[in-house]
Amino acid sequence: MSELRKTEFHLQYVARKLLFLLLNVVCIYGAVRCVKNRYNDWTYQQTILLFVIAVLLLYVNKTLYKMFTSYMCVPKLCNYYNRQELEEILHNENFKKIPELNGTIWENKMYRSEHFIKINYTYIAINLCTAMWRKLIVIGSGGSSIELNLIYMTGDRVKIDLGGREIAKESNVLFDYFSNNFYLIWSCEIGLKQLNKGLKQYKNTLKTVENPKEQILVWIQNERELKEQYVKDFKDTFHPRYVYWETTKEKKGE
Repeated sequence: MSELRKTEFHLQYVARKLLFLLLNVVCIYGAVRCVKNRYNDWTYQQTILLFVIAVLLLYVNKTLYKMFTSYMCVPKLCNYYNRQELEEILHNENFKKIPELNGTIWENKMYRSEHFIKINYTYIAINLCTAMWRKLIVIGSGGSSIELNLIYMTGDRVKIDLGGREIAKESNVLFDYFSNNFYLIWSCEIGLKQLNKGLKQYKNTLKTVENPKEQILVWIQNERELKEQYVKDFKDTFHPRYVYWETTKEKKGE
């Protein structure tokens, strides 16, 4: 069993597939029942129900297709590559513990290879990352979790659940490591439009090249300098609010 298959099994994607298959069957059954009753006092409520079922079926089958043809533990890249291609890309990646994180909660949760970071069983392409920020997600009454957000050169947004509020302090260690080792823009959600505007050149490249998959692979394996140049150019044209945010962060770190 490949490492990616083991990761998917650990993340309970087998159970998720079964759940989505069951939901698919329920939706189909509901649709058939609606169609069978179309001549017996058909009401607008049934029309709405049939429309909802159709939308749900579309979503469920799209998700199932992705689950069976790619690896969901490689977020966003699973939209471009199938299972075999992702296994080939990660085949020579040798993941090791990170010495800087020894003695922290991340010692056994985060690993690094030449081109990827593995965190909480999620694989991230290092050279594709241009920006990051953290987000507090409130769950129910009093519950919360911390989410790591990353923006790829492709414009895709990757979200990773780091855990509950109890690891808030430990998450600072993680973000410090990212800040010190990867050339990234510290951003927040209000900067997404500006970030995406700066990434248009790379999005346009994907639209014009004959094989987008090969282009993304080039970025993953060879384009650290290109990514760093983009980050530098972006920082040179920061909006004042981002300058203040960055300056405040740097002062606190001194």
